[in-house]
Amino acid sequence: MSGGRTSRRGYATCRPAPGGFTTLHACGAGRRTGSCHVRWHVATNPRSPFTRRPYLQRTTGERHLALDGAVFTETLADGTVTAHTLDDETEVRRVVDEEFGIVVPEGVRLLG
Repeated sequence: MSGGRTSRRGYATCRPAPGGFTTLHACGAGRRTGSCHVRWHVATNPRSPFTRRPYLQRTTGERHLALDGAVFTETLADGTVTAHTLDDETEVRRVVDEEFGIVVPEGVRLLG
């Protein structure tokens, strides 16, 4: 899981590593943590965990849905959690379409 750290010197996007954290990207002092620069890194850098797999979330009054790679998790308002691994690219596309309302263009691969 990636995280961010702020200091007087700026902002860094980090990920866990043996013995601490590895810095993936850093901004100089005076930049806002929500700057376009950081968002661009998260969305486009090959080392960002968000460019290697689908990561979607959707919340309604009755449930919270999450898709992380091929793992689909549904959490109901009463706290019941159901998680399962989807079988293949076709099933992931179906869940993305039916549960999240996103139609993925042909030719775009969601898994590996």
